[in-house]
Amino acid sequence: MFKWSGVVAALFTAIVLCYSADDKCEELCDGKPDGMYASSCNFDCRHYVICFFGFSFKLKCRPDHYFDVEARKCVKECPTGPRGIVDCAERKDGLYQHCCFCDMYVTCANYGLFFHSRCGVGGPVWDDDAHKCLWNSTTCDKHVLYDSAAR
Repeated sequence: MFKWSGVVAALFTAIVLCYSADDKCEELCDGKPDGMYASSCNFDCRHYVICFFGFSFKLKCRPDHYFDVEARKCVKECPTGPRGIVDCAERKDGLYQHCCFCDMYVTCANYGLFFHSRCGVGGPVWDDDAHKCLWNSTTCDKHVLYDSAAR
């Protein structure tokens, strides 16, 4: 059961700090039950949305925490497992497992550039050992897919 204690103050803070008229991506809560959801606009695993009476409030987990879609809360470890990454700082160029979603992967370039990509809709997931999208992954601990998480 979702607990609202302490959330109301954060919601009012979010209204003031996070509202932007030029936001190109909208987090829609129409028709969703009240609660916490993965952000459909930010793929870095740190952002999430609180739906409250049809309104959406964008929030960010505290440093070194990531939004776990299944638990619907911020957690200390990457939800997809220890191989998931959230940035490319000090990483060699290459492809890496995404921190939140098994059907996504990250491309690192020039020791810092960070690009998100999807394996495809309907089933393929990233396997970090094979360094490609497959129908089954041996490296993604939780098989959370982006499409199901952002709904």
